[in-house]
Amino acid sequence: MVATLIAHKDLTLLGSLGFLVYDLICKWNDFGSCPKPVHKWLVVSYMMIIVWRACIMAASLCSSTRTASVMFNLRHKNSLP
Repeated sequence: MVATLIAHKDLTLLGSLGFLVYDLICKWNDFGSCPKPVHKWLVVSYMMIIVWRACIMAASLCSSTRTASVMFNLRHKNSLP
């Protein structure tokens, strides 16, 4: 049950960030008159969050500890089963 709750949270986060990236790309030309590349910073920030969360999900699948502790310490002694 806990694994499905984590999966729902992860899917919600990744889906939300994916939609934000999609929406930003669809409105990319509207940022043409912007003096600073805010749209580029937003896409890079969203993508970094997606990559970080994907790494946490992969580490928690390979680890025997909880996801919260994997997020802060990626070097567990018993990371492989």
